Amino acid sequence: MITSGYPLSTVPGNLNYFSLIPITLIITIKLGSRGKLWPKNFASYAFFLLLFLTLTSFITNLNVNNLSLNIKFLLVISFSYMFCLFVSFNDFIKFYLKTLKVISIISLIGYSILNYTSLTIPLGTFKNINDVEYYNGIVFFAIKSFSEYGNDGFERNIGAFWEPGLFATTLLIAIVFELWKNKINKVNIIIFLIALYTTKSTFGYIMVLPIVAIIMSKKIKTKRNIIILNTFFIGILTFSVNYLNDILVHLSSLNPILFSKLVTESASVNERIESPLINLEIFKNNILFGAGIGNIENLFISLTESSQTSTSTYFLATFGILGISYTLFFIYGILSFKKVNLTSRLMFLIIILTQINKEPHMYFTLTFILMFYFLKMSSTKSYNFEK
Repeated sequence: MITSGYPLSTVPGNLNYFSLIPITLIITIKLGSRGKLWPKNFASYAFFLLLFLTLTSFITNLNVNNLSLNIKFLLVISFSYMFCLFVSFNDFIKFYLKTLKVISIISLIGYSILNYTSLTIPLGTFKNINDVEYYNGIVFFAIKSFSEYGNDGFERNIGAFWEPGLFATTLLIAIVFELWKNKINKVNIIIFLIALYTTKSTFGYIMVLPIVAIIMSKKIKTKRNIIILNTFFIGILTFSVNYLNDILVHLSSLNPILFSKLVTESASVNERIESPLINLEIFKNNILFGAGIGNIENLFISLTESSQTSTSTYFLATFGILGISYTLFFIYGILSFKKVNLTSRLMFLIIILTQINKEPHMYFTLTFILMFYFLKMSSTKSYNFEK
């Protein structure tokens, strides 16, 4: 969690990522002693390709000034890869669901106190590198002020993450994992949905549609009806994204209290369109080996004042044509997970691909852990969820 959107990881001078060094070394030694290091599967192939691309782009671009960022990326993928080899997917899901449940309950309590009572929570504050001020509750954070970005603050629940959209994503993943279990815990689903509602995330609300499709698909048996269901929900999602502003403006006119905040957020979503375009422009000039980690950040800032949001095109611009492998890894890994039906796989893929292209995930261990898990399981003939 502390290396996947944790607010304190955005404080200048933080050492969160250095904690990955001893953990990765310990896991590597234990795997080596068990003879389970470097297994021949797609997760290993992906890991070595990312290592190769990082070193190649670094050498090609003489990227010495950005050595620290390259090391940071190598730490992230090394830890994530070793973690998925060391911890079973079942154990990961159990831990993930328990962690999100605790964060959701604590955040809902804190959110309710801040928004619906006159009580004050005795929490310290800190500012991150973007001058955003947070209340610090270790596992619960609230935005006190956004500096020049606005000031809706703790009216949106961010849980243990630096912004509500990330919290919404982790909740959506938790809901999907819960629905994939042999025995579904309905209490968990309710808690996650309530927490999702309090994020007031446009993305989170729209991505409830794939969740509904997953639920419905579990009750449909015929192939024809599955195709109709998939086509219908993909069509609805496409329509919702294309006409997002119009939909939210109309909803806001019907219920200003509930939907007015989403209209403001959707404007920022539209601004994110510039990020992939700039990345593709950089990619066009660095097709073979990319601009390199760190170097792309400098080029991006020189071309636009917008924020880096599209992770898929970021990897294209960073590593060149082979950078497309990052996105293809998710597509192949998730669609190869035959334990759940095709609708579940498609809808989960939509959630993941949408998220990694609306927020920067270059240094998120959680995202890479998921990628390596699904690639690892794509090489496994059988897999069973525990109850």
